Amino acid sequence: MLKVGIAGFGFMGRTHYQCWNKLEAAKVVAICDTNPNIVEDTKKAVGNIGDPQAEIDFSGLDLYTDYDKMLDEAKLDAVSITLPTFLHPDFSIKALWAGLNVMCEKPMALTVDECEKMLAAAKSSEKLLQIGHCVRFWP
Repeated sequence: MLKVGIAGFGFMGRTHYQCWNKLEAAKVVAICDTNPNIVEDTKKAVGNIGDPQAEIDFSGLDLYTDYDKMLDEAKLDAVSITLPTFLHPDFSIKALWAGLNVMCEKPMALTVDECEKMLAAAKSSEKLLQIGHCVRFWP
């Protein structure tokens, strides 16, 4: 079973949660968001895909407001990065160096240099870095 953590639990974080949990071989076990009231506030973030009213079962999930602590404690195999774009490089690279595979939302980063650093970290860590260009495969 692939144990997944999600960094950022706004609209896109909820979408990743729902998608990961549809897979038999994966389970979201940890969520990190700087909002300490994420359980109560999760439905306030809305987007243009998925079901914004879908219930999230927080029981059995480890909730964190500190990303480094989640990486250290949660015993993850992979992490979804669903944060603002300017945070993608640092959060992805930290996860890769922690030995985790990374699914990062698009766009990958703000500059080519940041993208190259992310790719170098993936290569050096021998872990997967995938960017979520899912619309390319949308029905």
